[in-house]
Amino acid sequence: MTARLVHSIQTQALRRTCVSSAAEIGRDEKTIRSIFHDELTTLEAARAVPTPTWLGSDELTLAGKPRFPALPR
Repeated sequence: MTARLVHSIQTQALRRTCVSSAAEIGRDEKTIRSIFHDELTTLEAARAVPTPTWLGSDELTLAGKPRFPALPR
């Protein structure tokens, strides 16, 4: 398989199903899924998830009752 075909499969798999890509290209569906899985692993490793510095839990209710009532000062 050429590098150009692998790159094409990687970009198509983000928009189309593996079955439709396999039917168009003429390869086995498992091969398409394997190539896509490798690409997905690479994309997930490069993904940066921003996390908040502070996590507020004020005014949270559970079953209609305050879960964290305001503390007296």
